[in-house]
Amino acid sequence: FLVEPLCNESLLLWGASIPLLYPDHTERVNLLHELIRNNMPPDSSDILFPVSRFQVESCNWNESELQRCKLEILCWRLRISDMLGHFIAQPMIITDSNDQTSRTLVENRRQVPNNSLSTFSLLGPFVERHKTLMQIGSETDANPAKFYLALCQRAIQSLLLWNDLSLSSNDANDRDISGGGVGTAQAGTWGEGTMQLESNPTKFHFDSTKCSDSIAIVPSGSSAVGATANQRATKVWGTVLSTTCFTPKSGVHRWAVKLDKCERGHVFVGVTTARASVKTYVGGDKNGWGLIGTQALWHDRNKIRGDYGAPFRTGAVVIATLDTNAGTLSFGLWKDASPPSDGASGPLSPSQGMSLMSSPRKTSSHGAGGAVIEDWGVAFEGLPLDVKLYPAVGLYQRDDRASLYTVSNSDLLGSGKSATPPLVSSGSFYYPSAKDGVEVEPRVISGVRAWNRSLCADGITFTSEALMQTIKVLTCESISSIESSILMTRLLPSLASSICLIPSCIPNLSAKYAMEFMPLVTRCAKLIDRKFSDDDDCRL
Repeated sequence: FLVEPLCNESLLLWGASIPLLYPDHTERVNLLHELIRNNMPPDSSDILFPVSRFQVESCNWNESELQRCKLEILCWRLRISDMLGHFIAQPMIITDSNDQTSRTLVENRRQVPNNSLSTFSLLGPFVERHKTLMQIGSETDANPAKFYLALCQRAIQSLLLWNDLSLSSNDANDRDISGGGVGTAQAGTWGEGTMQLESNPTKFHFDSTKCSDSIAIVPSGSSAVGATANQRATKVWGTVLSTTCFTPKSGVHRWAVKLDKCERGHVFVGVTTARASVKTYVGGDKNGWGLIGTQALWHDRNKIRGDYGAPFRTGAVVIATLDTNAGTLSFGLWKDASPPSDGASGPLSPSQGMSLMSSPRKTSSHGAGGAVIEDWGVAFEGLPLDVKLYPAVGLYQRDDRASLYTVSNSDLLGSGKSATPPLVSSGSFYYPSAKDGVEVEPRVISGVRAWNRSLCADGITFTSEALMQTIKVLTCESISSIESSILMTRLLPSLASSICLIPSCIPNLSAKYAMEFMPLVTRCAKLIDRKFSDDDDCRL
């Protein structure tokens, strides 16, 4: 009676030992391909893939059952980050002559990154043809499907979005408000002491001409302007806009609002156009988009959602991120941070570190000393792309107060050199040249450029294959099969969104992608429209 548990334990031990048994990535890839081929159904059949939590189903070591369990365990182990990172290479950057990271990469790596694109070609059809793997969100969602989706997500992040590279603002004052000298950073690269909040009323303050009568703007010291708003009336909504506006197609902007006093959460943070009414809350008309401290999103006097993010009260620091290229507004909470400093005592870097908010999912990023940024993801989509947008605050309860803070990067505003990875949003970091002022050896520049050109080609190959497979599914499959397809329901929405967000600041990148993808995207859109135009019950 102990035979079956021993068999299962031996399989789990094998899975845990994969890094030791197969230390080379190529060996692991070859093993994965072999197991996929051994478990691949005939071309003409769709079979069920039994999922039993890595367990053999009897005491007899049936070879097919063993191969299936080994594939399950291998995919489970490979989708953990320490293994997953070997399948897709990261873009290479270089900033100055002291950047030893890129120099080491060029010296130790091949000039062409080894992305396992053949794994996509083999694993994708395998997952599609095993019906059990496509039970969306079910407990029987097997590890081959999870591994495939994790692999696709890593490819999208690195090969299409270039680690969430975002555009910088074109206005010097906007850059100082929303992320420092060259704009916002790629996810995960913010080091200790790089991100700071600072009260700077000279550059970022409330506008007395766009302020409700019930709200008083508190002057900052001897200055006539102020970055703090105080509600003087009792239970009356009022809104005040900042003097700073963000123009269309100017990039990604970030700022912070600190709630100096707000015991009940009756405060709105968001953006408005210049035509918004200041006699209501942010989102109280069609010209505003706001988040209230009780977790509701409002626009045009309608509650869009009632469970966004988390409640915030007195002492909370709300981070707002506006993408004027994509037309999105996101929020997050700076948790466990000390109160921001005023302009006289200098900027604040809570616990000497803070991680960049990633989008669009809810995550937490820990700083060196416990400071946490809780990213709540995209709150509003479809913001107008043809008007200026203003940061705005709405107050309701008497004596409630809120203050504006800039979000900046100390490394780039200071000497420009740091031991931590830099914030990058310029294409010259990825395709450096001597004329860009990058003082490095020519062979290092050549190596970085060759590496990133190869990543660009791999991104085109990955996306084109996925779109062509989508076209094949739309052409041949029935509507019910399409609605259960992991490619159509999970991968395609993410892929389509990512294509829209390909960074344009890297030379020729977006143009090259557009020329390659436009015919395929157009054909996919026409097939989807044709396939589902007469089907009102389609859930895709």
